[in-house]
Amino acid sequence: MFVYWMVRAVAQGLFCFYCCTLALGYTAIDTQQGGLILGQDGLAMVCYANAIMIQAMNLGLQTHSFTWMNHVVIWGLTPMVWVVFGAATLFPMFGDYPLFFEVQDTWIFWILMPLVLVGSLVPFVGFEQLFMPQAVALSKKMNSVLHVS
Repeated sequence: MFVYWMVRAVAQGLFCFYCCTLALGYTAIDTQQGGLILGQDGLAMVCYANAIMIQAMNLGLQTHSFTWMNHVVIWGLTPMVWVVFGAATLFPMFGDYPLFFEVQDTWIFWILMPLVLVGSLVPFVGFEQLFMPQAVALSKKMNSVLHVS
């Protein structure tokens, strides 16, 4: 199971990085200000935000029973990322965080975020549904084996 989670994390990280790199690259993105040149720092912030969202959705998909605490952690993580990034812009030593809010003004960021989330989660969810037994199926199998007369 550990190897599966490691392969899943590496594959999702690579997918996130390459999708963001191909979509954003080092080109000019039109904004109301006349254009924003996105460098490696801005690209890193977009990849970082996408990776955090992917892990929050992974947590949500792997939870078998939703309690109020699960909802607070999973859905509270998204606004918390924006709050932490906003707080980091107040300190000059964290110079790259204002780029995150500049990139957010572009239309491609809001198209890219859900596409990366769906594209990185769907293959693994499909694989798990097809090839990994669910808890209900395992309990039925154990029940049928134990009650064979």
